[in-house]
Amino acid sequence: MTDFAEDESISSWIYRQTVYARQTTATTDWPLLLSFLREKELTGDIDFHYSKQDAEVVSRLVNVLPSNFLDQGISAPLWLLSDNRSRVSFCSLCVERDLLVFRVPVWRRSWSAGWCVVCPEHKIPMATLQGLYGVLRTEDRHKSVSRYFLESRDRRTRSAENREISVKDSSCHSRQIQALVGMAWSLQRLFFPTTEVGGHNQQFFEIVLDMCGAMLRFYTPGAEGETYVQWICRQIFGREPLAAFDVPAKITNVDYEQFCMYLEQSAQTPSAHKRMIALALTACILEADSAYQYWDDFVVASRQCGMLVADSPDWLYCAALGPVGSHARRWHLNRIREYPPLFRDHFLQLINSSMPSAKLKAASRDTLYFPIGE
Repeated sequence: MTDFAEDESISSWIYRQTVYARQTTATTDWPLLLSFLREKELTGDIDFHYSKQDAEVVSRLVNVLPSNFLDQGISAPLWLLSDNRSRVSFCSLCVERDLLVFRVPVWRRSWSAGWCVVCPEHKIPMATLQGLYGVLRTEDRHKSVSRYFLESRDRRTRSAENREISVKDSSCHSRQIQALVGMAWSLQRLFFPTTEVGGHNQQFFEIVLDMCGAMLRFYTPGAEGETYVQWICRQIFGREPLAAFDVPAKITNVDYEQFCMYLEQSAQTPSAHKRMIALALTACILEADSAYQYWDDFVVASRQCGMLVADSPDWLYCAALGPVGSHARRWHLNRIREYPPLFRDHFLQLINSSMPSAKLKAASRDTLYFPIGE
């Protein structure tokens, strides 16, 4: 198994060679191969921009180097998760198949992109190694994800046998996830072929990334209210461990300059669930093809689950970016001044809409839980 699997990253291929070498009598010098990759992780990128000298080093340590070795890392995707240790999201169904075919998980190149939140083959949300399954070094991903898969399968079996849950609750929760997947995919599929900065959709991509970054902004628990993306994620997927990018510092008073500095890193959160929700909400706000139909499904399913969520792009924009005068709204208002007229006018129409306030008053009379102002 010396060739690359489909869309396999260079680091994944090297890890596989070390695993195979340990299990066989292969002549691969796996300790030196692993040392090479650890050095790449400390000084550069483990998946992209490999040089001919790098290829020569790897070639001396393995039996056969694939002819397309350098091609696999020739270009990095837009919205690359720049920290190697943040590339810990995966498709559980892909991993299940990899364990049968390759005996170890295969990490895809596309999984290194922040916009890759839905498996393009299985159309399910990407999962993330975090909490008990978090890794300190990327070389431990294949071990941790194998353990995650085996233990989560055991949990699913025990849950099906022991947990009592109503069919209605299970159905509406499943519909919520399916709707978020549909919305996120409506944008993700547009960016999937994009691998190089400067592509034909670069401007539109930056508009999407601006929205996602603003919605994924950090917040300080106790000092600032929970963001809309964080609230939805907690309601649907449960409470997730906070990563370094989620809460960079426990600062009670953050000025606008500090906020802008932190915002540059906000879209780097390792959590695929949070990034999926941000991409889904962005698709709805931009009224992407079929996105709003999915949002209607999400609204109905959420109400059945006891959640009240925004049901129009203007209200959604208000909820996702926070109240007037917030750092996020101020930052985004400055950003949209640089947008093409079509997008600038679209956002200005959302910002100046009088509908959110009326809907907020109506919602206050509703008995369902409402997150804004929490």
